[in-house]
Amino acid sequence: MKKTNYYLGLALLGLSLFVSEESRAQQIDINAGYGNYDPGTFPGYGNVPAARGIFYSSAGKTSGVIPPYTAQLTIALAPEVPWTGEAFTIPPGWEMDPTSTPTNLTFYNSTDWTTEDPYFEIPVRAIAARSDPAASVGTQVFNIGGDWTDDGLFNTTVSSVGVTDINLPVTLISFSAAKEGKTALLYWATSEETNSDRFEIERSANGKQWDKIGSVPSHRESSTLQNYSFPDDEPMPGQNLYRLKMVDQDNTFAYSVIRRVTTEGRVIALYPNPAAEFVKLDGIAPASVKNVEILSHNGISVYQSAAVSTEGIDIKKLAPGAYLLKITDLNGALNTQKLVIAR
Repeated sequence: MKKTNYYLGLALLGLSLFVSEESRAQQIDINAGYGNYDPGTFPGYGNVPAARGIFYSSAGKTSGVIPPYTAQLTIALAPEVPWTGEAFTIPPGWEMDPTSTPTNLTFYNSTDWTTEDPYFEIPVRAIAARSDPAASVGTQVFNIGGDWTDDGLFNTTVSSVGVTDINLPVTLISFSAAKEGKTALLYWATSEETNSDRFEIERSANGKQWDKIGSVPSHRESSTLQNYSFPDDEPMPGQNLYRLKMVDQDNTFAYSVIRRVTTEGRVIALYPNPAAEFVKLDGIAPASVKNVEILSHNGISVYQSAAVSTEGIDIKKLAPGAYLLKITDLNGALNTQKLVIAR
């Protein structure tokens, strides 16, 4: 299989800043750009999201204090290897601007920035190869109203991230999924197959955790239209997301676009309701419950558990009143019920 390597330059920027303390200026050296991709080389499949990784970045400061909400830290990522949109841990004392995009993430210091360095681990994925000139991406810090100034000095170093363009084992021209009775039927077609081995069918309830539910052999070598189908005889209640994992004979693979089928949701009832000491779930086995949470009338979580006993949910410590009970099953499906506690 033909492989072509392209490389994308990553510029890491350093800034030196001044802060005014007791009417005298004190220089603060900030290295805003300890950043790198891991791995350093990703496989890219055109518009098909494939390999995932982490972008690491930090801003180090030697001394002084920068007041809250006066420093803006911006992390620019390569368009070919952007943030996945998944949640990640924000360093203490920092918050992310909700207008952040997959290629431009903005953070503000919500407390005094003293000596601790903010350190970021941002989940990324390769979505395309790159062949045009390198782009300057990295991390920068800006003054947005603080009593300190930028002295204009920049120390630039260059790293790189590789994006490998790999020919797909098949040319997928269509992929659909539809509900038929109690079954979800998947259909797809290819116009060309080279060194192809199989199609693995994956299913998810939330788009994050995927499970293999079947496999269909390919025609291996073909230059004519080929049609395929796969029945999911036991789809999950609620949302079902499907994708194809197209696997080559050397185990190179790519993913298709995602298709969705929605079935009738699971019917769950609480009894007794109103309840005094315990409440049980009807319509779902305790072993199928992933998480149970009870919220007060103003949205505060007052109870949470990853297990449900055969006796039910212990509510003896909760005050009488109206609550919302949220049940998440092992497939990620969420069901919300109104619960009344009365004694």
